[in-house]
Amino acid sequence: TNTIGDSFGVGSVTDNATGDFTFNFSSSLANVNYSYTGSASQETSGTSGSQDSLQLKDNGSYKATSSIRCETTYVSATSDRTNYDMAEVNVVIHGDLA
Repeated sequence: TNTIGDSFGVGSVTDNATGDFTFNFSSSLANVNYSYTGSASQETSGTSGSQDSLQLKDNGSYKATSSIRCETTYVSATSDRTNYDMAEVNVVIHGDLA
């Protein structure tokens, strides 16, 4: 289950599929030229020994003025790239409000 631990500007999170989330903004941004920073981590054995990551879904086609869609994945010695619901996901948006 997705929950927002703390927020400044994120109104809700939509769980699209495993490791696939849309962060919906409380107020729209002026344009899609904003930048974002994010991280994902898993502290249990689910992704032990792997590299966890958060990235924009499909090379930017899911970046809108009212939301951003991201994927959380891990890569390990036995798995190329696997979507996974991480224990913690952090996103920061830098842009002008509409």
